[in-house]
Amino acid sequence: MVAVAGHLSLEGLELGYRSAEDGTKARHFEVIRLLAKGYSTADVSELTGFGIRWIEELVVCYNTHGPDRPSASIARQSQNFFPPIVMTASSICHLSFGFGRFLRMQSAQ
Repeated sequence: MVAVAGHLSLEGLELGYRSAEDGTKARHFEVIRLLAKGYSTADVSELTGFGIRWIEELVVCYNTHGPDRPSASIARQSQNFFPPIVMTASSICHLSFGFGRFLRMQSAQ
């Protein structure tokens, strides 16, 4: 069972769920509320559709930062810090040549 910090009472978590500005934040409050009520992580996962690991990360962020920032903390952690790769005509040509060669090798086997 995951331990939830007592930043808010069950009523406070319910109020946060009902008054959330967006659906994501509301669902995050719902996850924390269910865990605080004593539901297991597996049960909350089944009820909400969130993965168990994601629920654990959400609880860590809630316990660390409180009810004001659980969503923002996770969103910042899961950002992709690699820049997008721009494909040039030359690189596309090289890829298609290599893939065609691969297909010929596979069909020869």
